[in-house]
Amino acid sequence: MDGTVKGLLESPATLGTVVHAILRKKYGDSVYLWDLATVCMQVKDDFGADMCSEAVNRFGAIQVAMLSDAFFVRPDAFIAVCNTLTTGEPFFDVFSPATTEEVAWGVSEVALNRDLIEFGPDVKAYIKLISAADGYGENGPRAIQAYLEGPAAAGKHVRDIRNNPNNDVIDLYIDENLRDMIHQFDKTSGFANMDDIILARDRTDTVSEVLQDAGR
Repeated sequence: MDGTVKGLLESPATLGTVVHAILRKKYGDSVYLWDLATVCMQVKDDFGADMCSEAVNRFGAIQVAMLSDAFFVRPDAFIAVCNTLTTGEPFFDVFSPATTEEVAWGVSEVALNRDLIEFGPDVKAYIKLISAADGYGENGPRAIQAYLEGPAAAGKHVRDIRNNPNNDVIDLYIDENLRDMIHQFDKTSGFANMDDIILARDRTDTVSEVLQDAGR
């Protein structure tokens, strides 16, 4: 992957957190209020980049997570954000139930970008439903259980998945995405220090500490 900001913004492989970090560093918190067409035009002017649709859609999902609590309380928003952060496909095109892997990654990535709140009952019910269908029992894998228990438990368990025969699959999936994220940041000038990327607002764990477990 091209290690420049332009290359990252034009690559469909660039993760939402990386796009978020680039845009927030350049434009500040006001970028959360911009419509996506404005984001694309400004990025073209400032970086000479034609943002690919996946980067645009992933940033749109980040905007939803940052601007309201909808991700935590509305199943439609929760599913849409998890779908889009994983695939880069526009969440408004067609309803697609989120898989356990998509939920695990969506929750993990949102946790890297904002303070967490407890999930509402409808979102908890959805997580339990899909987790049970995939053989995890109603509480799902450990990485998801932490969020069901509330935000206090979340930081230390972003990727602590244990005691289920399917866990290796999800653990590997999250690891691979985190490794890709680290690679994307490390190749980009100004983002090599993971603690600088986004927020960790009022959290005791830094982004670096969360990502160290991924093998940096």
